Amino acid sequence: RPPQKPYPSAADLALALPLLLVFYRQVVSARYIFFLLNVIVITSVLAPVFWHLWVVTGAANSNFYYGLTVAYSLAQLMLLAECLLASFRSDKALRRRAATYSKQQGAATAAAVSPATSSQSDT
Repeated sequence: RPPQKPYPSAADLALALPLLLVFYRQVVSARYIFFLLNVIVITSVLAPVFWHLWVVTGAANSNFYYGLTVAYSLAQLMLLAECLLASFRSDKALRRRAATYSKQQGAATAAAVSPATSSQSDT
């Protein structure tokens, strides 16, 4: 069983950020992506500062660092959920376009076939 770590690290986000680049088209349609990425950047910048204030100088207590890690973890979770929802929305739009295209093709085929069948029935 792997050891549990008490606080998140930069490695926790090391897999998620490259996946954002892989699924770029879906991520672009995400609604709160800008806000969530800003929260992740801000908490990543403030984490060493709060740790230094807590451990080295003793000017702050652990609650500051704990609150920061909760915000970081929630931003990661919401980023994952937002990307999944954006992917589902993108897939739904693609299925809707494909269904509309197939209906149009079916109507065009039916229109092209119907004059031929009516001329055969007349003979």
